[in-house]
This record gives sequence, structure tokens and C-alpha cells, in this order.
Amino acid sequence: MSISKAQKRASFAFYQINPLNDVKDADGIKTDAAKFISLILNSGLLQAMDFAKDRLKKAYQCLNNWLAVEDKETGPGLPLNITQAAQQGSINEELAKLGKEEYRLVMQETLAFLEWLKSKANGKKEQLSCKSPKTEDTEQEKQPE
Repeated sequence: MSISKAQKRASFAFYQINPLNDVKDADGIKTDAAKFISLILNSGLLQAMDFAKDRLKKAYQCLNNWLAVEDKETGPGLPLNITQAAQQGSINEELAKLGKEEYRLVMQETLAFLEWLKSKANGKKEQLSCKSPKTEDTEQEKQPE
């Protein structure tokens, strides 16, 4: 049984977010992903990628990790030149060389992945928010007065 592209994106985003242990980190990625999406829609993919590389580093790194997956069974299924550029850290340079169809394909994949990243980061933030007060209460109960 094969899984859909949406399931692949969701799974990869989950594994990028799952190791986080701090509400601020999860909230930061959620916020960065939302800003990233907005930038793409308002300024275009290449300009947004250039900005995100320096200013939205965590979301950019998660996206770059996704774009670098070569395995068509578990990854985005992008052309090899794009996955190799992501692996080498030169995705922005490669985007500038793409034709309209490939550029549109990468932009659609980027937007779809960032939506999942934002969703998973929000879920992790909520999960950590729920755990934090319980952990503090438990520690306070254990300490003798």
C-alpha cells in the first residue's frame, strides 16, 4: 500500500518537529512557517527562500531537509537537480535556473510542506503546553517544605 504525498509531508514534518522539547521552539517554527508561506505568496518563492535562509532559519532548514530527500517513496519526488541542490545547500541558486514548470512544482511542494510543518509545530506547542504545568505541579509536590 502506497502513501499519499500529503501523508509523506505530514510524516516528515512530524519527525522534524517531534524532537523539540521547548514550547518557544515549537511556537517559533510555527510562526516562521506561517511567515514563510506569506512571503512566498506575496513576494515569490526565490525571494522568500533568500529571506528565509537568513531570517527564518529553523523553518528553512526543515524545508531544505524535505527538498533534499531523493527517495521517491518517502520524499517529495522532485527532479534530481533540485534534491541534489538542497543536499549541497545551494537550493536558492538552483531555483534561479529553473523553468516555469519546475519552479511552479517546487513552489507548490514548498507551500504544501510548510503548511504541514506549521500544523505539526502547532500540535507540538499544544502538547508541550499541556505537559509543562503538570510537570511543575508534580515537582512541587515532591519537594519537602
